[in-house]
Amino acid sequence: MPITPEGQATIEGWQLATEATTNPTTANLADGAAFAMYMKGDALVFAINDGGTMRYLSIALTGTGTTWTHGTSAP
Repeated sequence: MPITPEGQATIEGWQLATEATTNPTTANLADGAAFAMYMKGDALVFAINDGGTMRYLSIALTGTGTTWTHGTSAP
C-alpha cells in the first residue's frame, strides 16, 4: 500500500478489524496529531488526545434511531 508524504494511504477493498477490548490513552495518541478509530461494545468509536484529555465520539452500530455521542468518558 503506497503512502504519500502527507501520510495518506490508498486502501482498496475492505478493511477488517476485530472488536477492541480496551480504549486508547494519552500515551497511545500524540496530542492533536493522531486519532484512533475502533469498534468496542457494538459502537464505532473515534478517539483523540486533546491537550492531555481523551475525547471520544461514538455511535451505536446496532438498533435504530442511534445518534452520535461525544464526551470524555470512553464508551
